[in-house]
Formats: sequence, structure tokens, C-alpha cells
Amino acid sequence: MKITKDYPGLKDIGWAYEFSGNLISDAEIEIDVGDKWLRVTGSLSAQTFIEAGSGIEAGEGIKAGSGIEAGWGIEAGEG
Repeated sequence: MKITKDYPGLKDIGWAYEFSGNLISDAEIEIDVGDKWLRVTGSLSAQTFIEAGSGIEAGEGIKAGSGIEAGWGIEAGEG
């Protein structure tokens, strides 16, 4: 699954694109929304891999089967 700024359901909120709900894939998720972040109000889950150029924010969690790749880093609150 590839998420671009034209992906159905994305809303431009200025500093990011927002998707209300969950983004779940049986394969990998590739995120390419330019220089903005992707904000998901629910959870972001892929069976294999999640790759993003800028940043990802998820309300309920981010899960990937074999890995998560981030350009600038990964920050976690309590885990």
C-alpha cells in the first residue's frame, strides 16, 4: 500500500496530512506525502514493513511485522 497526498480520505491540516481512522495493510505501507507528516487518528499497522520519508504520528499505535524505517528518528512516550 502506498500513501501519497492524493490518497482517498487524507485531509491537509497544514503541517501534516491527516487520516481519520485506521490504516491497515496485509503487506507493507510506504508513505510519500512530500515534506509533511502523516497523522493517523487510529492505528497504523502493516504485516511486513512501514517506510516514511518525513514523519508519522498515530493516535493508537504503530505496528510493523519486520521493521519501521524513519528518516529522522523514532520517538516513543513510554515504550
